[in-house]
Amino acid sequence: MTPSPVTEHFHAYDGAVSIALEPVAAHDWLDTVYGPEVTGRQHLLIKEPNYRND
Repeated sequence: MTPSPVTEHFHAYDGAVSIALEPVAAHDWLDTVYGPEVTGRQHLLIKEPNYRND
């Protein structure tokens, strides 16, 4: 099995990593996710967002 980017980045074995996904309505994205989780925390991001403006 090929290691995931998460396990490679953190040098962890596959069984030590879990990922949860939570749906967020598009109109709530800025206040619910982008503001508290991304703004001012770019130094913690593994991959910088590049959102489309559709």
